[in-house]
Amino acid sequence: MTPIPTSPRRPRAAALAALLGSLLLGECASTPSTPRAPSGVAGPADAWLVAIQSQDWQAMRDLLAEDAVYEDPTAADERGVPLRHEGPDAIVAFWQSSSEDSEAQNIRYRIDERFESGGVTVFTMWLTIEVGGRYWNVDRESLQLAGRQVTSVTVRDGKIVRVSDLVDYDATVRRIDALREEYGPRAPGGDEGQ
Repeated sequence: MTPIPTSPRRPRAAALAALLGSLLLGECASTPSTPRAPSGVAGPADAWLVAIQSQDWQAMRDLLAEDAVYEDPTAADERGVPLRHEGPDAIVAFWQSSSEDSEAQNIRYRIDERFESGGVTVFTMWLTIEVGGRYWNVDRESLQLAGRQVTSVTVRDGKIVRVSDLVDYDATVRRIDALREEYGPRAPGGDEGQ
């Protein structure tokens, strides 16, 4: 498990980790798709991805069961504790604050594979996301990140009860370090002139 580095701007880097969900570089071998409109058993799982892409926090809240859990065992905070949030309010607050803190926009999933079994939908996919450079202490207005993740969404009685993301964050950290090397760290108070 890789501890996610703390941003010099805010100590919420572990929170953004789930939003980034990225293993950088490489090509996909299968024909990709995008999340589809909700229908049938897969409806809530696809709608989960759509809610993230559109940053529709109320839609996300509406999808979650009262006992829902979000986890990313591949991410840890500064103390080494794996990322985990319980209950719809905590899950939505996590995603919303992560998105706002990192200035996330243009979130897009490209699904390579998906399967459903026993109320669980599993996606292997690529994510692209634009985030604020200052969040990661890079002297750029924004950073374009892309990468691979596996997400499983468990549905019971039409509501999401568990979401688990699995990500290689080492690649994300290497990419951000390379961008910081290329463009330099953001100067203190470096919001001007961008």
